[in-house]
Amino acid sequence: GKDVAAMEFTYNLFRKIMWRSSKVLVADELQLPPQEEHISWLFFSPIEAHFYQRQHETCSSYAHKVLETFKDEMQKRKMTH
Repeated sequence: GKDVAAMEFTYNLFRKIMWRSSKVLVADELQLPPQEEHISWLFFSPIEAHFYQRQHETCSSYAHKVLETFKDEMQKRKMTH
């Protein structure tokens, strides 16, 4: 309806005045040095290891809950459409 028409109008307007470039298209202009990778192995004290293990568990648990919620929402949308 009206919202879709307004969104299409806005999209078409901004598409004419805004420019999006991918990194590949502007790589020469950016003059970035080649990417490098350095690996450093860290050795933690028992207290640090415990702390970071707990941080990892907390973050993993939270990410799992977020992904499950997203999955559930996607399933609900499939059922209602």
